[in-house]
Amino acid sequence: MASSVLFHSERDQNMNSGSFLTTSETDWARIDAMQDEDIDFSDIPEITQAQITRSKMRFAGVDVQAGKRALPVLLDESIIDYFFAQEGDLNYHQLINKALLQYMAQNPLQAQSA
Repeated sequence: MASSVLFHSERDQNMNSGSFLTTSETDWARIDAMQDEDIDFSDIPEITQAQITRSKMRFAGVDVQAGKRALPVLLDESIIDYFFAQEGDLNYHQLINKALLQYMAQNPLQAQSA
């Protein structure tokens, strides 16, 4: 199930929070009983190859260049603080990437013997 779907308690709490000006007319029982194959997508146009070609991937609001991948990684706070403090023309993601590329250039991997 998609992460944007609210479960009953969250949905009911949100619907009753006073943030809505009118009462929901959604038939939640029907929605809850629905299976994926019951959803009608006929009014949604197909995505074309041209649209895919023009598309851009973004990570944290920043365009991601081809050849890059998002990777969750846990870093020490001191490392994060260091790169945040260095931000200027390059953001901290770019600075960390540059530092790792420099390290790789100075420390090439040795072939592992089996």
